Amino acid sequence: MCLGQHRLAELTARERAIAIGYLPQAGEVAWNVTVETLVRLGRLPHRTPARVDAAATMAALDALDLNALAAREVGTLGRRTRPRAAGPRPGRAAALDPGR
Repeated sequence: MCLGQHRLAELTARERAIAIGYLPQAGEVAWNVTVETLVRLGRLPHRTPARVDAAATMAALDALDLNALAAREVGTLGRRTRPRAAGPRPGRAAALDPGR
């Protein structure tokens, strides 16, 4: 199986994590973290400086129009807002910057 020009078996776990934006179907969040923290989790595979991660996180929040929710804890969001923001999962995938 290949990812672009490379066989998956030839890539390190970190290279695969950076190349693929994983978005689980379930909207459960294990910890009651802020929307911004949840989105920033997408940066873990990159191991880049904090300022780079912060910029990517803000860009993902902007792209998904989640800035107003950034400081809110996911567990405090209502049933209409939660899918969009526990849609920080889409944010998490966006912050990951798959393919870069």
